[in-house]
Amino acid sequence: NPDPAAPSSRPSKRHRTRDGNSAATSAPASQTTARWALPNIRVRIVSRSFCDGKYYNKKAAILDVVGDGTCTVVTEDTKQVIERVRERHIETVVSRHAEGTDVIVLRGDHRGERGRLLQRDAKRNAAAVQLEDLQVLNLTLDDVAEAVSGQE
Repeated sequence: NPDPAAPSSRPSKRHRTRDGNSAATSAPASQTTARWALPNIRVRIVSRSFCDGKYYNKKAAILDVVGDGTCTVVTEDTKQVIERVRERHIETVVSRHAEGTDVIVLRGDHRGERGRLLQRDAKRNAAAVQLEDLQVLNLTLDDVAEAVSGQE
């Protein structure tokens, strides 16, 4: 009987990447993708299918993230609360002229930490963020989002 805790001797699954090379995967993407959504960040609803497109391209703030990965958001324009919004329906927002504004780190060792956006470069998909401890991080724009004050 093989030990279920022992590493598998079976080769990992392989798939083709866009450039035609093969890459190994050990689990489906849905199992390995880390959740990034956090409360008190600005997002944009990018799904045309979500609520029949009623909220398409609307900016919102995340109020809460539920254990199943869905979010409760409030739209910026109408202050409408929307529940059960999946991460795939939203994207982070870092405005064009956001230098100097508060942001929250969404991924990595500094996940959840607040900082100040020093620089934003959309062409390079890059953001320089200074954390509250004065450490400067170079991140992608997908790894940060504008912070909003806590909702009452």
